[in-house]
Amino acid sequence: MPKKAISSKLRMRVRGRSKIPPVETTVPLQAAAAKAPPQTTIGEGFTTLTVRVLNRPTYTLILGTEFQRTAMYWQFVLSNRIRWLRDGQAPAFVVTKSVEDLKAIGFDAKRLAEIADSGVVEIEIPYTVESVGWEFRIFPWEFLLGTATSEQRRGSPLIVVRNIRSKTSKVAAPHSPRKAMVVESAPGILGEEYSFESEQKLVHANLALEEVKCPTNPTVEELRKTIADRRPDVIHLAGFDSHQGIREIAESDPDEAARIGGPNSDPLMANGEHEWDGYIMAKSTGTPEVVIDQRLASAISGAGKHLPLLVSCNFYNSGPRVAAMIAAESAHASIGFQDEVDDRAAEEFFANFYSAWRALKWDLLQAFRVALNATPMGGAVIVLWSARSLLTRVSKKPLHDVRQAVLATRTKPPSVDLSKFDSREVLDIVIKIKDTLNYSLLQNNADLFDQFTIRKLKGGVIRDVAVEVTLYVGTENSPYYCTFDIEQPLVNLADKIRFTLTSALMRSIRESVNTVISVKVSWNGKICRHDTQPIKLLAIDEWVDTPELDAYLPSFVFPRDRAVARVIDSAQRYLMALNDDSNAGFDGYQNSDYSKQDFETVHLQALAIWSALSYDLPLSYINPPPTFTESSQRLRTPTDVIEGRRGTCIDLALLLAACLEYIGIYPVIFLLTDHAFPGYWRSEEERDEFIEVKSTPDQRTGELRSLDTRDTPMPKNSWYFNNYKEVVELTRRGSLVPIETVWLTQHEGFWEAVDEGMNDLRSKREFAMMIDVQAARSAHPPVTPLPILKAES
Repeated sequence: MPKKAISSKLRMRVRGRSKIPPVETTVPLQAAAAKAPPQTTIGEGFTTLTVRVLNRPTYTLILGTEFQRTAMYWQFVLSNRIRWLRDGQAPAFVVTKSVEDLKAIGFDAKRLAEIADSGVVEIEIPYTVESVGWEFRIFPWEFLLGTATSEQRRGSPLIVVRNIRSKTSKVAAPHSPRKAMVVESAPGILGEEYSFESEQKLVHANLALEEVKCPTNPTVEELRKTIADRRPDVIHLAGFDSHQGIREIAESDPDEAARIGGPNSDPLMANGEHEWDGYIMAKSTGTPEVVIDQRLASAISGAGKHLPLLVSCNFYNSGPRVAAMIAAESAHASIGFQDEVDDRAAEEFFANFYSAWRALKWDLLQAFRVALNATPMGGAVIVLWSARSLLTRVSKKPLHDVRQAVLATRTKPPSVDLSKFDSREVLDIVIKIKDTLNYSLLQNNADLFDQFTIRKLKGGVIRDVAVEVTLYVGTENSPYYCTFDIEQPLVNLADKIRFTLTSALMRSIRESVNTVISVKVSWNGKICRHDTQPIKLLAIDEWVDTPELDAYLPSFVFPRDRAVARVIDSAQRYLMALNDDSNAGFDGYQNSDYSKQDFETVHLQALAIWSALSYDLPLSYINPPPTFTESSQRLRTPTDVIEGRRGTCIDLALLLAACLEYIGIYPVIFLLTDHAFPGYWRSEEERDEFIEVKSTPDQRTGELRSLDTRDTPMPKNSWYFNNYKEVVELTRRGSLVPIETVWLTQHEGFWEAVDEGMNDLRSKREFAMMIDVQAARSAHPPVTPLPILKAES
């Protein structure tokens, strides 16, 4: 079929009559969300919250139902913190927005200054039923108040406590705990991948209370009966929330996940805006189910026969609803997480919290303060709910003095002669090594161990612990050594163990090699553990399609490859012809105008590169080179593709991404379950708005549901994005331009390839992630191209 002239098609596209439309103008989300309700007599649709600041006056906030949008927006921002959080600090635009929105609901500068100076604030929130007032419980108070006061506090901690106000709650005078129980709930296929043995040891070693045994994977009735009969004062719930649990099950059994999340899923909130959270437990048949609302609350209280001192919910999305409901109806207090949290950080927090709680003679608030201050949470928010106000009992002793008291108990000599104990009774060592190792992991400072933790099982300081890890590479070896004393209840080493990059073999290896890693842990001159485990070293150009190695694909984007310069040189004449200007050059975004929605110069540059690859350097498709590792693929450099005149879908995607990066246009890579293709941002401003979460999925629809991202796991790296709704919305707005590069091999036009790129994103089930190459380059440390010789200019 004859093709239309490039120039006429281009004129149609840049004027918006295509699948790259201009950005729609909408009312800014903050303007719609942050209006304060009128301070008038409280009527239907308004709720009173009480704010208590330590050693300061108490005041009230009166909020209406329009606060739902503010709450959902900030929950969305927090759940996407991996994009903008840098070194644990919120950037200026997040701080400014938090101050503005808090001021709109009643926290003016004077009140924020009082909170910063005090260091402790308690928000009293009403509770009647879960479907009423949910916005006040899901709102991340800890995050906003902490962010808005960060500059005034200058590093001193801020503790935010939530007091649940419920007419049905049974609040008795608290007492010292005597018994503790850990609930392990991973029914069905969940239990095949996860173990909670170490979590059991962590809880009981640090609390040192009488241990109450709970059946593994209990049903709701078994949990209720155990609590009613044994009456544990501390209950530690380990397992999965409904969202993570259903995602994990879906990977192995989509039908089972659909059953759990389908007819048996929880009803929606009022107006169908937000789904309830829950805890995965076993049915009588042993299969998983989501337990919510009164069933879980009733079980925790032993059907009203017991009132635990504390219920700890160590699973995702447990803070806003599950922990709130437990504190309102079933316990003195509860702890949960606002959204997702790194498993290692959660484990470290509870180890610090339980040991501090015992050392401080069961002072809940002070122990919470110590644990938060001692644990790097990576931006995750921990929520403490109490059925009664904790500020009436808080000690005025400065936090430094409290920490010193806890430290004194941890650094004192053990009360027993540890030499009489087997090392396994003193130290609990958990090591999980990755199956495969690629040079890109070493270069980009990634963890080589999924887990490497050492827990104290006895009180006091444990001295002279030594760790030696050696990676053997042919006749060479890369060692790591460290020696230390253990004062904290838990030590995480996974993010500390690193190997040298200087191995000539690792940089030159062309085929996968089976080798070993040796791990030795010693204490007091005695070997506690000595393992030698197999590991596969991949070739430097070999990539395995796993979520972790997918994230390091930018290391295979080579903008300085000599073939990239050749492509751009060839594209120069097409750019001059398309612009009808002999002075036209590849200047990235310099001559585009975001304020006028004029992106013609950006599209013309991409079109010129496409034309050079189509007409001057035509390419064909080819299968990847052979590999001998499951799900792995050898990636070709731009030189390989151009000189060989052929490539796979991902080879072509990486080639075009390298060309775009070379000229200063920000490329992205879309990964599907069995396909890859590139794209680019049409303006710097739109990319910045996305990274800064100023543009949200609900701006077009106005539906709060679109801000609920709990069906998508939080990315572990700041440069890849797995929220399908957001990515599709960006392509529909035209902010992102997807390109099906396989169409280079079919000699199709640029805009046909863009249309096909849009079509590639039609299925949420097939979508894996979008990688932003510029974000990877800007990370700390940056993800840089691999040192492959022929990829260097």
